[in-house]
Amino acid sequence: MLKFSAKVFIAFIPVSNIYAQSKFEPGYIVTSSQDTIRGTIEYHNWSQNPETIRFRDEKFQTEKTLGLHELSAFQVHGETYERAEVHRKIQGDNNVTENGLPELTRDTVFLLRLVDGPKSLHYLRDRSDNVQLYIGPEHELLVYHKYKIIKENQNRIATVDRYRQQIKAYLDCESVANRVPNLRYSNKEISRLFELYYDKCSTTKPKVITKREGLGFESGALAGVTFSKLSFKGYHFEYLTERQHTTSVRPTVGLFLNIVIPRTNKNLIVANELTYSSYQISDRYQTNVNPENFTITDFTFGLSHLRLNNLIRYRITRGNAFLYGNVGISNGFVVSENNRYVATTHFYTDVHVDEDKALATRKHDQGFVIGIGAGIRKLGFEARFENSNGNSDYFSVTSNVKRVALHVYYRF
Repeated sequence: MLKFSAKVFIAFIPVSNIYAQSKFEPGYIVTSSQDTIRGTIEYHNWSQNPETIRFRDEKFQTEKTLGLHELSAFQVHGETYERAEVHRKIQGDNNVTENGLPELTRDTVFLLRLVDGPKSLHYLRDRSDNVQLYIGPEHELLVYHKYKIIKENQNRIATVDRYRQQIKAYLDCESVANRVPNLRYSNKEISRLFELYYDKCSTTKPKVITKREGLGFESGALAGVTFSKLSFKGYHFEYLTERQHTTSVRPTVGLFLNIVIPRTNKNLIVANELTYSSYQISDRYQTNVNPENFTITDFTFGLSHLRLNNLIRYRITRGNAFLYGNVGISNGFVVSENNRYVATTHFYTDVHVDEDKALATRKHDQGFVIGIGAGIRKLGFEARFENSNGNSDYFSVTSNVKRVALHVYYRF
């Protein structure tokens, strides 16, 4: 199984390198001399506000790196960043100090414009992962600070939440004032408060409201065919353990719900599938003591499963086409079985018939899954390998099921 997994990923790497090119998107820059130049910008879905960008001029197709010295603003992927000189906290909220006042430094950064209008809001996540928000044309820092205090001989955490008073005074509207006391220091919550302000308190609508990317969801259906190869090891059940069983070929159907991780260019996905699949083998096995004393065993062993597959998927998109690889686990739950054997023993002139289950089974099995896929727009195709521990309920007989599945996906 490990050799197969390695071969799949080795095959995936060179193809993925073809697709994983720099992602330049249409945008524009505003230079320090206030010239606006259109072109394409290499977009990285920045988790931290960038300090430099790669820009291709639309007219001359020249590519260069530009930063705070050359630019006053730029826009790409619906996000507008503008240069500003601001106060920012030196220490993040995870590094709690005993100082009751935040330590600030003056710095020049690119701020992300969250709300653009008469009442504006800007966002900064700096290189230390500190999130800070700013209001107004002067980019006033909304102050939130944690610090240590000793109370009743115990270390406690106290907070300075002046940002609430700042927002209340800045927006100055009764319709939003009742939301302020419970307002968290969160770009999502404060952005929603600004939206409420423009809806209830202002006749002027904002020019821009930039929503930070959250979790994305994809749902759809899948169908395909699964090739299952069963093997058994152990004692007594010779009709199972001593045979090379034929490959079972059965259809598979299911539904999926994918969670797209934010700030990854929609490359990283948690794929979740609920599928119905089955396998069945039938055979005849004969044991001989002598020509007058022998047993013929006819058996059928078939199980139908609901399988829950949870996978980590890395997807690369190029235009409308995409390519991906995924790895994860599969949990199967038996919903029905066709499980019986008939052993006919001939002892000279006597004939004895014994019927029972071919193998006692448990209702749950687990497997390891790996696969690669590709597609265009809403349609996808995947080839997948799964290795599971089967459903034998005996300690003396172990089971193994190797599956190769070919799936077609349709995203709703």
